[in-house]
Amino acid sequence: RLLDVGPPGRPREYVRLIETARVTPDGPYVTLSHCWGRASEVFKLETRNREELLEQVPVLPQTFEDAIVAAQRLGARYIWIDSLCIIQDDAQDWEKESSSVADVYRNAMCNIAASASHDSNGGLYRDRGDIVPGIRVEGSQGDKTLLLIKEDEGIEHEGQESPLQKVSTDLATISTAVARHN
Repeated sequence: RLLDVGPPGRPREYVRLIETARVTPDGPYVTLSHCWGRASEVFKLETRNREELLEQVPVLPQTFEDAIVAAQRLGARYIWIDSLCIIQDDAQDWEKESSSVADVYRNAMCNIAASASHDSNGGLYRDRGDIVPGIRVEGSQGDKTLLLIKEDEGIEHEGQESPLQKVSTDLATISTAVARHN
């Protein structure tokens, strides 16, 4: 399953879920990595809302809405979001679909990571502090110019302590423990 987001500028109300077993996608797709937050509060695909999502996807949490716009701007017609492309209350579907997640990510045009959000309401983007302009220093002969720019420490270290990085680290630890156990 994928969400068909349409081409850039397509009205939002046309976003819908497609069954890729029945409809072959006619363009590239991107994936979204995000923190769920509290699972009970996440908008997700379930057996009760599947038919509705095949017709039209309602307004989604901010992270998903931002990712849809980003996908369109990247030229991707589709997006894969785990909570919306795997039926969350169907154990058989969850087992089948989750077994191919590595292929889903591998075959994607790119992955969009909502690294600064603790849940699906946080959006893709974060506020930045003011950008410090560079200081222009003229050389002694006047023919050389040096531009001094203050390093933005937030960018260098962003992701090292992000909510999404914590989830990835936890999953890697669990995977290692399972591999050692087997």
